[in-house]
Amino acid sequence: MLLLSSVLRSRLMACLGAVVLLLGGCGRKASEPVAPVNNGQPEPGRAPGAHSPQGESKTNLTEFGEEVLPVDKAPSDAPLRPINGIPIYELSNPQIGNPGPGPSPKVTVHYERISGEERGTGPTFVLRTSDGNEHAAVGGFGPFGGQRKAGEMVVDLGFRGAPGGGTPKNIEVYLVQTDRRWEDEGFRPRFKVSNSVVVGNLGRPLQFAREWKPDEAAKLNNPPPAAPMAGANGNVGEDTDFVGHTMGLLPALRYADPNKRPVLGVLYMAGQGEPDPGKKLNCLIHLTPAYDARQPRYGQQALFAKPGYAVGGLNVKTKKIVTAVQVVFMKQKPDGTLDPADSYTSKWLGYPDEGDKEGKLSGEGRKVIGMHLKHFGTVYAVALVLE
Repeated sequence: MLLLSSVLRSRLMACLGAVVLLLGGCGRKASEPVAPVNNGQPEPGRAPGAHSPQGESKTNLTEFGEEVLPVDKAPSDAPLRPINGIPIYELSNPQIGNPGPGPSPKVTVHYERISGEERGTGPTFVLRTSDGNEHAAVGGFGPFGGQRKAGEMVVDLGFRGAPGGGTPKNIEVYLVQTDRRWEDEGFRPRFKVSNSVVVGNLGRPLQFAREWKPDEAAKLNNPPPAAPMAGANGNVGEDTDFVGHTMGLLPALRYADPNKRPVLGVLYMAGQGEPDPGKKLNCLIHLTPAYDARQPRYGQQALFAKPGYAVGGLNVKTKKIVTAVQVVFMKQKPDGTLDPADSYTSKWLGYPDEGDKEGKLSGEGRKVIGMHLKHFGTVYAVALVLE
């Protein structure tokens, strides 16, 4: 793996707005090249959400003006046509050189986001060499970099970018975005979200996106229900007191469902934290309210209530950071409230210890519609959000 130093990363993020790292030896073997299909006008932007390209698309072009291949004419490694609402970019002015610092050659590409809002770290930068192999990059724009509408992306090639070693002279560059929402269902769609630009003479057709297969379209039109965005609904619900450590400027992650769906379970990840320098503890790294069994888990474990029950409280163990939680499930009443007299508890999630402090959170039968966390690498404190 070819890595940028922390100094170089900070300079590039400040000056160029985007830094990515190339995995020099992680190529993907290309399929047979496919000739381009029809020309036409770029498809106008649509409202966010999926659609079936075969059934609704009136052109064979993406929003960034490239042709879309039919399924039966596309190579097996072709990315998918973008889903509606995903951020779309236009690339231009690709160059190979050494703008510095460091001795190794770099690829520089200008980008401009032409639609959508980037809330994550951005798409993946892909280099495709003249042998048809793809070389994906790690990361994207870096923290907050995706919020910039335009800038430069720089990839450090090292000295192993071309087949057989050395600096590649002929490359295709484009961006892809992998959507993880369906990964628990065995589906990780990979969308092409920019045009391709070329340095030199690639000697083969560009890597175009392809249409969705019928089974892909069915999944993309039925996305898993998502949790509310953290911090998005500050005026929804009422918080309980926190259990845990709340001193200092700890970042808050508050989840409150605007539709007041009941919390039916939790997503969690256990690991190791360091609340004080040199002092490592087993603890909860992440804790997220779960509203639906299909809710994306993003690598977390899941615990859900039995049918007819919902989260009504939490027992929380702490040692400055939260080491474990035990979920209290209560019977749901017809009016949406909960019955504390008909309840049961889960196993402890995390690393409970007899010496830990223990606190209790409960809405005393009120519907739980979210959670409020103090979080900085690990969970420091937790509260419930009640209807």
